[in-house]
Amino acid sequence: MTSRLGSIFACAVAISLTGCPSDSPEHPGDGSGSCTTSDFTWATAGGGPGQGDGVTGTALAPDGSVWVTGTFIGSATWGTSQLTAADTTHASIFVAKLDSTGKVVLARVLQAGTAGIQNIDNGGTRIRVDTAGNPVVVGKFQKMLDVDGVHLDETMNGAGNGDAFVIGLDGATGAAKWGTQSIGNTDGVVANDVAIDTNGDVYVTGSYNGNVTFGSITVVGTSSDLGVFVAKYSPATNAWVWAKGWAGAQDGTNDGGVGRGIAVTNDGIVYVAGSIAGTLNVDGTVLSADGGSFAVKLAQSDGSVQWRTQIAPTDPGDRDWAEAATVDGTGALYITGHFEKTATFASATGGTPRAVMSTSGSDDMFLAKYDLSGALAWVSHAGVAADVLTRGDDVAFDGQDLYVVGFTQGDAVFSNITLPLSSTLYVAKYDTKGKVIWAQNATQLTTDSSSSETATVSVTSPTSGVVIGGFFDTMTAFGKTTLTGAGEGDAFVASLCN
Repeated sequence: MTSRLGSIFACAVAISLTGCPSDSPEHPGDGSGSCTTSDFTWATAGGGPGQGDGVTGTALAPDGSVWVTGTFIGSATWGTSQLTAADTTHASIFVAKLDSTGKVVLARVLQAGTAGIQNIDNGGTRIRVDTAGNPVVVGKFQKMLDVDGVHLDETMNGAGNGDAFVIGLDGATGAAKWGTQSIGNTDGVVANDVAIDTNGDVYVTGSYNGNVTFGSITVVGTSSDLGVFVAKYSPATNAWVWAKGWAGAQDGTNDGGVGRGIAVTNDGIVYVAGSIAGTLNVDGTVLSADGGSFAVKLAQSDGSVQWRTQIAPTDPGDRDWAEAATVDGTGALYITGHFEKTATFASATGGTPRAVMSTSGSDDMFLAKYDLSGALAWVSHAGVAADVLTRGDDVAFDGQDLYVVGFTQGDAVFSNITLPLSSTLYVAKYDTKGKVIWAQNATQLTTDSSSSETATVSVTSPTSGVVIGGFFDTMTAFGKTTLTGAGEGDAFVASLCN
């Protein structure tokens, strides 16, 4: 994988941080002209001279505006906003708001006091918007985090290895309204995903080592295991409601897991999915899928486990990782990720597990559906003929269909649709029966080793448009809009027709 180096990029003679579609150079992405299914309608980028530029979370607001979060090092430009971090050596987190045409409305830094906010990996930070249009962003910080009077202090635990943060912003101004954090005691806590229910309560998942405390609730692990946490926070009462922690079944250095995706239904069902290292003890039931994944259904009121299941690799050393989760209107769960060679998908209801073989013996993207009882409904997957990677990084539901985004290193085959070109992002639309409807990708316009990746997707209705975010290298075409980076990488946001 290429490293990411952000830059301000030029379009023709003038500088533009929103790209240059051929039909509207004055106002990129203004929606003029016809829009057909899977077409890119606009693309916007931002970045600076340092490495680490990328969008890791997108969220569509009810008014059609788009909120994004991501990382940069040192400085970055979004629209007319110049972002400068106090820490010039570590990755800092930014948030930005764009209107429905891709124009940057505001951008700001979530500023750390000393050592900087550090992102763990692609997808390590997410953003969601509540029903009132107010965004909530999660991630990890080190030392201190001060945002508009919200003061979070990781040093209170004495470990100095980082804590998870959750910050609620005002949907109009981007100012911090409230904030909270975990308190870990050993090797750090990371918030990887967030979901918001109709009451405005916030659900977070991620990973921790040792013990971790959320308010007055302490989740106990072991000193060597990597544990999964799931926690519920109420902004209305400024309190953590409940928290769950699942560590390894043994005291081994590779036991445990990571919570990567979380979703909540309108009637109060909470799902969490992620990866397993060694074994994972989920409230007394041990999942033994080393290098595999898990899915768990919890009650909204207290976090009690309703069912759990796993995805296991066939061969030792292979990886089958769940990366993201979403739900549909019936409360069914959808998980995307990638698996190597062969993956065995079990149902929480029992029965014979389903073995799925990859396209070429390497990594395929997968999309799996589970019903309310935990029964596996179907598994779809896509890959390339060559022995290279195709990955699923995020999934979203528009009220009718599903959208999966990720990265492929070759000509990816989605059933009867083939996307040419390698080392590029993709977006694929599926119906709720697992049939692919369309697939789209960006186009690399250089012959070097440049690439583009999509880390996040957001969609709210069958006509809202599909918003994606990630990073790109050098020169990349999103339909009629070409984004050009002077360095090795910039962050991008783009929109497609449903």
